[in-house]
Amino acid sequence: MNTDNQQASAPPQTPQFSLNILRGAVGAVALLAIYPVFRDSDFLIPAGIFLALNGALLGGLFTSKYRLTAVAAWTLGMLMLILAGGWFLAVLVNPGSHEAEIYFGLLVAAQLVIVVTGQEAGRKPDSDPIPLWRKIFSPAIALLAALLWAAVIIPSFVRSPIRANEANAIGTLRNIINCVVTFQIDNSEKGFPSSHKDLGPQGSNCLSEENATGEHNGYRFSYTPGPVDENGAVIFFEVTASPLEFDRMGTRGFLVNESGVIYFTNENRPANTKNNPFD
Repeated sequence: MNTDNQQASAPPQTPQFSLNILRGAVGAVALLAIYPVFRDSDFLIPAGIFLALNGALLGGLFTSKYRLTAVAAWTLGMLMLILAGGWFLAVLVNPGSHEAEIYFGLLVAAQLVIVVTGQEAGRKPDSDPIPLWRKIFSPAIALLAALLWAAVIIPSFVRSPIRANEANAIGTLRNIINCVVTFQIDNSEKGFPSSHKDLGPQGSNCLSEENATGEHNGYRFSYTPGPVDENGAVIFFEVTASPLEFDRMGTRGFLVNESGVIYFTNENRPANTKNNPFD
């Protein structure tokens, strides 16, 4: 048997190039997973999952059982591609989350590389090369599952900042009420403040500069003094809080007056005293 025949019958070599790419992709995901820890991010839990799994895989890819680890990387890569893809789609519709968009976008890209190269790096040296359609089919299925996962979690991602903005608005209104009452006690001859700014740093200094500007945390606050009595003292007032962008930054408008009762409306308009009181 000549040399050419021996070379023709020799089994294919280990796909070292795919293995190196896989190691690099797994290492990149592990490094990306560390990033939120230093940023005090809201994504510490998913980052911890990615760090633990990919850290373990990275260690296995440098041992003698790297082929088994490559198969595990492909399997877990499918799962993590679904998770990362779903989170990426969710943060895309979440206003003000550009840092999260970049973070999860990079995770999706790295996981795609892991899924594609994990198959090739995990095959046995004497096996046939994996067809291109199989390499494409796996990530396509994972991305389809990511779409379904995103459809489940997107509503919570969208509503979470809205609920936070509304809670901040209610808290601000209650703070304003306390400041208004304190102002009236300290300035009985004036009654209630004649302006929202009377409560800020230029006035009684009961409200911070941020709260005294009238626009923050997705809401616009408007203070309206009522009529004055015969002594010139303001005897009524109302404060409204309306979303800067209805249905994106808030879905409810609020109003509070001298009674201390907070009213709210689910319509895209200022609230009034005919609306339901907030419990």
